[in-house]
Amino acid sequence: MTVQYLPFINLNSRYSLDDGLNICSEKVILWERKMATKTDIAYHYDVDNDFFALFLDESFRAYSCGVWKAAQNLEQAQRDKLERLCKYAHVQPGHHVIDVGCGWGGLMQYIVANYPDAQVQGLTLSTEQFEYVNRYSDPRLKVALTAWQEFLPTDTKFDSIIS
Repeated sequence: MTVQYLPFINLNSRYSLDDGLNICSEKVILWERKMATKTDIAYHYDVDNDFFALFLDESFRAYSCGVWKAAQNLEQAQRDKLERLCKYAHVQPGHHVIDVGCGWGGLMQYIVANYPDAQVQGLTLSTEQFEYVNRYSDPRLKVALTAWQEFLPTDTKFDSIIS
């Protein structure tokens, strides 16, 4: 059975996360899909951050495939992928973005480095990744150790959701 989902949602204006999730639930169809649990994530990712550094790119520790169209190395392929995600999600300077499944925070870092005054809220179920992202000590980056379904934002309005 085919699983359809959107890797990001562009809300095009300042909606609350609840509004965004309602939009997602209307447009996203998941058939017989079990979401990963904290136990699943811990088994896979809470090994040791240094282990993942052995085969992920050095700057972003981006986990999924890169964009190799013009890239000559893994670092550039991952940078090109992060830029593509931002482009598709219409990230702009000053935007507030949620990164669902933020991993080691590579996309989060990329956004604040390339989009002035942007802020990013990361969500992860991995304790190791949560601790890793918290080491950045950057007030523009926030990370929560929670599932997206359980995340309760305060009064922040988000412009884009990227996953």
